[in-house]
Amino acid sequence: MTITTVLDMTRRSEYEDWSSLRNYLARQLVAGRIALVLGAGTSSHFGLPDWRKLIANLYARHGDVPPDKRDSIQAEEFRHKYHSRNPDSFLAEVKETLYDGVSVGFDQMMSHYTLSGILSMLLAAGVGSRTEVVTFNWDNLLEKYLSLHGRVVVPVYEEKHWAQSADVTIFHPHGYLPYKDDTTRSEKVVFDQFSYDEIMGSDTIWKHVLLGLFRTRTCVLIGLSGDDPNLSALLLRVKDQHASFGASTLFWAVTFTTKEASREAWEERGVYPVVLGDYTDLPPRLFDITQSAVLLRSK
Repeated sequence: MTITTVLDMTRRSEYEDWSSLRNYLARQLVAGRIALVLGAGTSSHFGLPDWRKLIANLYARHGDVPPDKRDSIQAEEFRHKYHSRNPDSFLAEVKETLYDGVSVGFDQMMSHYTLSGILSMLLAAGVGSRTEVVTFNWDNLLEKYLSLHGRVVVPVYEEKHWAQSADVTIFHPHGYLPYKDDTTRSEKVVFDQFSYDEIMGSDTIWKHVLLGLFRTRTCVLIGLSGDDPNLSALLLRVKDQHASFGASTLFWAVTFTTKEASREAWEERGVYPVVLGDYTDLPPRLFDITQSAVLLRSK
């Protein structure tokens, strides 16, 4: 079944009513117009450290503590202090620290309900549909999870890349440091403001890749805090360039968040925040969208 016309969401009340928003996202999913955009919240289940913990652990490996400065400055000073002009040793230490004490087994995979919900949405897009995911994480745990469930997955982590045939293409614009794989990684990762500007600056290939993807789809954001000023700037730019711009659709993207206080900041960037009690409420929402999409496909 092909759906070529998707109803606009013209009123705030339609977003505030879950059944209305669910049905809209389901229609976009079946029409091939959904892009999933993932952040660190999707990997925390496996014990990977959050950003501040990672920085603290990196300094601790050298018997040091982070300076009392902004996170981005702490990161840049670490790179300069311990890995000046040696990107290979820098990436090796970041990867080793990222996965220190982490063990990803079958039971952990099967108990990750958020990834189950993501998988269900990808499957609901239809057999033979090629779907795209953007993750700002360095890890490959989503790839492992989808492969475990029989999906052909291609990670894209270099800015210059060929298109490939796959069930799911996963873009890693911030870099790729895969778990239990010593032969594959990106040449760079977004670690501090300098590396962000180098990789994701105003006229870089990655910036154009993301803008092209985001502008033509309804994006569903999962596991993103909204506190990153670089991400905020990207979202604001998409708002004025999105396919829905000039139409009556109020928001070009939806994010699932637990922070009521960040609602205004999201909405200013054209993203409607669905505020959850906590992240255990997320998987049922994803499965609800999936079930609505399945009903649409059966008509």
